[in-house]
Amino acid sequence: MINLAFFVTSHGYGHAARSCAIMQTFLQKLADIHFLIFSETPEWFFKDSLPKNSFTYFKVFTDVGLAQRSPFEEDIPQTLELLKKYFPFKPQKINDLARLLKRFQVKLILNDISALGILAGKKAGIPTVLIENFTWDWIYGHYGRQFPELLPFIDYLASIYQSVDVHFKARPFVVNNKRAIETTPIARPARNSASVTRQALQLNADKPVVLISTGGIITRHRFVSELKKIKDFYFIVPHDVAKMERDDNLVVLPHHSPFYHPDLVAASDLVVCKAGYSTVAEAYLHQKKIVLVNRPFFPESAIIESFVKKNLAGVVITPQTFNEGRWTHYMNEVLQKKEAPRAKVTSGAEVVVKNLEAFLN
Repeated sequence: MINLAFFVTSHGYGHAARSCAIMQTFLQKLADIHFLIFSETPEWFFKDSLPKNSFTYFKVFTDVGLAQRSPFEEDIPQTLELLKKYFPFKPQKINDLARLLKRFQVKLILNDISALGILAGKKAGIPTVLIENFTWDWIYGHYGRQFPELLPFIDYLASIYQSVDVHFKARPFVVNNKRAIETTPIARPARNSASVTRQALQLNADKPVVLISTGGIITRHRFVSELKKIKDFYFIVPHDVAKMERDDNLVVLPHHSPFYHPDLVAASDLVVCKAGYSTVAEAYLHQKKIVLVNRPFFPESAIIESFVKKNLAGVVITPQTFNEGRWTHYMNEVLQKKEAPRAKVTSGAEVVVKNLEAFLN
């Protein structure tokens, strides 16, 4: 049995989704493989994406990331309080994890921007891998002038990231690091066809399907009741409800939905989402059009906006436009946009696994 460890930051679900795409690809290539997952992303998220008994989950605080007030607004003062509380990581925590990793004879430690796994790997003498489209030192650097207390944490994280054995940058990435191996967007493929998912949602093929997705933060959208008036479209809306609700042209899903998110993307004609990595990557993999909600103060947002405009025939709107439901005015415009034909794309997870196979032999 080959054991691999994944340390995954819990800032939203995008990093976990990207890690799951890589784990899925490993499982396709190697039958005798098991994953140790260290994260505070809920265990159910990994269970939804990975086969039973393919991983062992450890609920471990691996990262501060960014505190957020809403899906579109970060809280830097609260982030600073958390950084002061948890960073630098305590030597005892690093030593305990290193012993655990050695006990399981872990071959390789993959880190989706969590620095903790890199430190534990160095302590244990196990090769470490960084997978990113941004790193936290780069994000914090954009707030450093206004919040100079961030500077020691920026230096601390930068030195850790620079120590990895292998570094992958997944498009759309923010820094063109020459040492890193570039990949296409990394995303989970759908399991079911669009027709199978639409049938399960009781959606006919007579009108376009619009998916609204705001990532890992539970949200109640003020505009939901208004969507029932737009009869020319079906809408799928993850929302703060206990169970799935079906009402004419509207499907409202709970935060932890029985439907696999990549299946929802594949079944949709248009995706309305925040400027976060995983939903954009899944839309790219499944060749869907996008109405993108920007995050005006989040540094990664501009990079994702540019990628969406260039590659997904998308338009970009503000959080206010989204929250007020005025994004519906853009649906026909985006769906009618002409696109240049493009070849079928494969997930960048293939590049990651191919380059890491040598470590496993």
